Amino acid sequence: MQLPKGIYFEYAPASSSSGPGLHAHLVFRDGKGNDRVIRGGLMKESDQGFKDKSTRFMKSLVGGNITVQADIPLQESRDKYDVKKGETAETRHARRLDLGGRDPEQVWKDMTAKANEIAKAGIDYNLIGEKATTRPPPNRVPHNHPRGAP
Repeated sequence: MQLPKGIYFEYAPASSSSGPGLHAHLVFRDGKGNDRVIRGGLMKESDQGFKDKSTRFMKSLVGGNITVQADIPLQESRDKYDVKKGETAETRHARRLDLGGRDPEQVWKDMTAKANEIAKAGIDYNLIGEKATTRPPPNRVPHNHPRGAP
């Protein structure tokens, strides 16, 4: 089913070894069957080139660099629908955003520009709140430490 022109919020179960969760992304639909995506997430192990299993496991727990994909065809992105599993906009809970009467194409251009700025910033995707290489101040225990919060 082809959805009307607009920007849609979608989500699906996250594919992560760090536990259950959801992954969200934005999709621009032109109303003619062309879907483009803005999405971000943890860089895949294959992107990072990890060969050591323990390093891969630790990175899956604490994070790494965010990979951003902006204004690319949905079916070329990491969020492409898995047709073998029957994924569709409906199974991804697609909801059209209320843009307050603004032109969806212009809003998408603005969102894409911001997403590209985020990509250039090189932001870390940190799941535990502290960088793995950063030591907490002497009087502070990280929230995820076995002793608990300070």
